[in-house]
Amino acid sequence: MSEWIYVAMGGAGGSLLRYAVTLYALSIADNWPLGTAVVNGLGSFLIGLSLPFLARLPVFVHPLLIVGFLGGFTTMSSYAGDVVKLIAEQRYGTAAGVWALGAILCVALCGLGYAVAARA
Repeated sequence: MSEWIYVAMGGAGGSLLRYAVTLYALSIADNWPLGTAVVNGLGSFLIGLSLPFLARLPVFVHPLLIVGFLGGFTTMSSYAGDVVKLIAEQRYGTAAGVWALGAILCVALCGLGYAVAARA
């Protein structure tokens, strides 16, 4: 099967799960883009967690899981859009918080996932 099919299959699943998480997050925090922070944080952790194992897994796993599923699940473009929207609304403090949370938390969680997996 072509790598393109794996990417498409994974991307569809990741995008659907991202949408579900975003809808749920809106139901509990409708004035803050919590869903974006959750999917970017979780996705970053899962990418970090999987990196040490990629060399030992079948070749289709990278396009299916990393590029497709987690690429569709995480939303860096939505993250950037959330920050820009908050700035346009002159909600500078919230914009700074969303930016910092995404930038710092995602890198930290990716590193944590990598560290956890490297010890396994």
